[in-house]
Amino acid sequence: MNKIYINITLGLLLLLGSCSGTLDHEDLGYQTPEVIFANRFKIETFKNMCLNIGVAGPDIHSASVTDEAFAGNYFEDASFQNWYDGTITSTSFLSWNRHGGNPWDELFSYIRRCNIFLKYIDEETAGLIDDERNGWKAQVYAMRSYYIWMLAKRYGDIPLSLEMMGAEHDFTTDKKISFGEVVKQIISDGELVMEIGPESISGYPWSFVSKLEGQLTKGGVHAIMSQAVTYAVSPLWDDGTFTKEEAAKITGRSLSECLAHGYELFKTESPDAVNAYANYFYSVDNSRTEDKETIFRVGGRIGMWDQVGLPTTPGQVNSGPCPTQNLVDAYEMQSTGLAPITGYSDKEKLIPIVNTASGYDPENPYEDRDPRFYATVFYNSAAVDPKDPNGRKVESYLGGGDAYRQNNRKYSYTGYYTRKYAHPGSKQGTHIDGTMRVFRLAELYLNFAETAYQAYGPDQAVDIGNGMKMSAREAVNTVRARSQMPPIPTGLTKEAFEKVYRNERRVELAFEAHRFFDIRRWKVLSGETFISGIEITRDDNSKYSYKRIPLGERKSNTDKFLIFPIHPAELRIIFKQTGEQWQNPGWDY
Repeated sequence: MNKIYINITLGLLLLLGSCSGTLDHEDLGYQTPEVIFANRFKIETFKNMCLNIGVAGPDIHSASVTDEAFAGNYFEDASFQNWYDGTITSTSFLSWNRHGGNPWDELFSYIRRCNIFLKYIDEETAGLIDDERNGWKAQVYAMRSYYIWMLAKRYGDIPLSLEMMGAEHDFTTDKKISFGEVVKQIISDGELVMEIGPESISGYPWSFVSKLEGQLTKGGVHAIMSQAVTYAVSPLWDDGTFTKEEAAKITGRSLSECLAHGYELFKTESPDAVNAYANYFYSVDNSRTEDKETIFRVGGRIGMWDQVGLPTTPGQVNSGPCPTQNLVDAYEMQSTGLAPITGYSDKEKLIPIVNTASGYDPENPYEDRDPRFYATVFYNSAAVDPKDPNGRKVESYLGGGDAYRQNNRKYSYTGYYTRKYAHPGSKQGTHIDGTMRVFRLAELYLNFAETAYQAYGPDQAVDIGNGMKMSAREAVNTVRARSQMPPIPTGLTKEAFEKVYRNERRVELAFEAHRFFDIRRWKVLSGETFISGIEITRDDNSKYSYKRIPLGERKSNTDKFLIFPIHPAELRIIFKQTGEQWQNPGWDY
């Protein structure tokens, strides 16, 4: 096998090893495995080459291709235009994709590295102590399961090779594995990590500390298993591989294990933040003295002040993903815990059906809302700095400094701006905005709630392990309590609870790159079509009037858009090797 052939297959998915018994240039310079795995430094170097925590990481701009947001630079960005009008192709999808570029190639190349490491680590002759060797094995198994999951949640059925392939491999035998079977492998790898990974810092710990910030720990492995099995019993992917009861058992165990090992919801207040929920997303606490909620975080601080900011902020160049009226309507009333809007009288969602029992006042639409609303959305008249309520205010009314305006990327199309992650002290020269999380404890509560209500109903307490029992409703209420929202009452039907639960997930995880996948796996994409904003006018007496405005119909809402396409360049290589076309339904070759 020559070098060119190896490079081609690395860009594919076939995860080849070298037939000459050497590792190629990206695997430590053509050295033989015997040489590499005889030296502790080289083993650790190769282990680190198996780890890329940034691959397929979250991007806040992905919110703009959901009903959460409208892109401020839409008018000058063809990828957003193509997405909104439904003309995105399997080729142009690469330039759009805010969920990790074109991760097919890169993720498979890292799976290949992991397979090589796992093949040879037990044959090492460097004299590693058991704790270290097993810790490194656990870490690589964990990252391999992460890479596999990042592929499956995007592409659905995928090929799955857990061995290092040689030149004799018959590529025509390579087939896609069903989504359920892929998740079974992820669960299997996760269980293996729990079994072999010692809990010491030098081995494989439960949570990160300063020197392990950003690493996928045992808590992260449980988060992968929890999310994967929750998806596996969702309408899009449920093929009977897992029962609802099995899924609830897995998500419950993941939650209880994390709780038993020191994870807890972040509840620290700060004068810089409107509430504890807001403060959590400012936090970058590598010592874990305050933040015990984060399970896995990648990437640095988001440039909210300039790239997702208010036009009245000096140095701002882009309004970024601007919250829609659709999202604003999802935030319940704090005093009653009821939805202010129960539906719409028109398809464009411009005529809301007001829930009079909720306490919602259309003339004062931002009063008494879920505290997460104030932490997530900059709305008209909101104080920019919580420490100075009488200071600078958002002016998104017509004529104001932050007014809704089209065809200027500094201004919002929707009348709203994103507040989540935006620290009030962040500015040019002082960049202290927050970071996105891949996994956090609140999601594990919600994953358990989703699987438990489907298996047992909302109110039945389930044994989740470690001496803990919890119902789906109690899990959701725990998340709500952090934001001082009233508890969901007992006695809801499964269907009624599902509606409340899905809304809860929507607001709790807003702008965290979950909504894109949730509306697909629930198969409700076709219902999230029409996007609206708000136009606000102010009269001579400083009284505001509110008018909903249409922002068009998103046409990327057919079944074709449920799953990512494979890039045609990859498909050509796959077809040459396997003789089969692997493109996902609806996409072009």
